[in-house]
Amino acid sequence: MVSEQTGSLRPVGAGRGRVGLLPVLMGIALGAAIPSFAGLLHVWGRHIARPDIQADYLFALVWATLLGAGIFLWPVASGDRTPLLVLWGAKCIVTLTLMLLYEWSYSLDAYGYFWASQQSRPPLGSVSWWMSGRGNVLAGVAWIQTYLLPDSYHALKVTFAMVGLVAVYVFYRAAVLYCGEEKPRLLYVFGLYPSILFWSSILGKDPIQLLGIALYVYGVIGWDRTGRWRYGLPLLAGLLLAVSVRFWAGPILLLPLFALLVLRAPGVAGKGAFLLGGLAAGALVLDRFAARLGLAAMQDFYTTVQNLQRGWEGGSAVQQTVEFTGLGSVLAFLPRGMFTALFRPLPGEVMNPFGLLAGLENLFLVVLLGLAVVRVKWSTLREPLVVWAILLLLTWAAFYGFISSHNMGAAVRFKLQMLPVLLGLLLYLSRRRAPASPARV
Repeated sequence: MVSEQTGSLRPVGAGRGRVGLLPVLMGIALGAAIPSFAGLLHVWGRHIARPDIQADYLFALVWATLLGAGIFLWPVASGDRTPLLVLWGAKCIVTLTLMLLYEWSYSLDAYGYFWASQQSRPPLGSVSWWMSGRGNVLAGVAWIQTYLLPDSYHALKVTFAMVGLVAVYVFYRAAVLYCGEEKPRLLYVFGLYPSILFWSSILGKDPIQLLGIALYVYGVIGWDRTGRWRYGLPLLAGLLLAVSVRFWAGPILLLPLFALLVLRAPGVAGKGAFLLGGLAAGALVLDRFAARLGLAAMQDFYTTVQNLQRGWEGGSAVQQTVEFTGLGSVLAFLPRGMFTALFRPLPGEVMNPFGLLAGLENLFLVVLLGLAVVRVKWSTLREPLVVWAILLLLTWAAFYGFISSHNMGAAVRFKLQMLPVLLGLLLYLSRRRAPASPARV
């Protein structure tokens, strides 16, 4: 038969032998690898207290497939489904293969979450916004899954990875709202950025916290861009979710929001009313925050800051010689601590695979920051949403700088909360601007 593309004579099916042989060879290789991989599961899962780790893993594969198929039912634009499926495939590879080596190397909180979800299953109504983050994570996700599905550590991990994917997609939709147009490449950037891809796939607080902040960001941008108050629902839901995981997220997220409300308020009277209302609300939140931390005097504040900084030990902990004896020492430390929270570790500061990768990522962010400083225009920095995003990052970094400066490993993981905001803002500020058109004579 004549080939339609070249017009040359070629029998139908000629050349397909090699193509048809490829799946066969892949199937043989996969069949040969499965027994070896099944044996490795026992080695890599040495910290996971499961009697049949292979059955645990097999159910996780089935569960990951079902969750991936569920993407076809999501109420999203059809053009977004292909990127979401690609990102889900990447997250499954990370969660069910690469993360096994991470779990083999470290004793993680994830094992405690899974164990507690099996041993203690209190009523779901026991969730409280002022409980510990651990309790709410268990009540909100782990307990529900162990009520409804067979017990499986890896399947529970897959569920948290899907929560992370939803969070990434919500961040992307927020970016679309801001830009006013679809940018599929940005979805890939958010979803495949190594730290976001990895840390949003772990079994722990981080994917839940990321989803809470994503909903908050989506609500803020949606309300600011459209003026529709229906965006207050995701904003409030995200705020409550973030606070339920880490209660100090309340002041961190509310302060920039009140600043945005003041900037958007019409007239001097409107700005003054929002400012007074924001100050009153901020005082109530800070009072509750201080009560939770047991702060009765300024000396309690300095002691708490010192303990907060030193309270994160681990393999990436570093020596810290700063002693906080007064407000001056705290303020002097803030710039260095904030830079650490946002841009460290830099290459060479943490000499393990995760630290080396994080160093390269942070070097990329520093380069973007330099480009932003060179290219940004003053008019851009005066945009209310840009001011809000900068304040959000600075407020977050002011708190987390005390933790990050003492433990670089914690710095990498905690930055996940703000990494999509930081990455998106730097990409926006560092973009090339079209040269201004010459004035007509």
